[in-house]
Amino acid sequence: PADGQVPNLPLYSRPEDAPCWAKNAQSFARMRDAIKARVIAEKALLDRYTGKLLDNYAAQHEVWVKRLKKLGAKRVKRSSGEAATPLGNETPRTEDSSAQNGSKRTRGAPSRGETSHRYP
Repeated sequence: PADGQVPNLPLYSRPEDAPCWAKNAQSFARMRDAIKARVIAEKALLDRYTGKLLDNYAAQHEVWVKRLKKLGAKRVKRSSGEAATPLGNETPRTEDSSAQNGSKRTRGAPSRGETSHRYP
């Protein structure tokens, strides 16, 4: 206060006595259903995206296992003493090989925008 007196604190004996308390409670009650629906929609999108990733991984894993079996059969047939790379005739990658050609193997972070853009 301007006259130098210390106000009598606290203003309210309980937080529920404040005038904004009831207004906030009504506002939160109105938003509850919208927030609940948004969380459910986000979870559904995430579950769908996770399912796609799992299916994609399973398909790629199956191709990789077939490729390894095929390479294993080729290695048995090949009787020479030279060591084969895991991918057949390709040269093994080193840490410097990606730095030599200047390529970056990173992706940007997913956008934090609209829900529909969060999961492909």
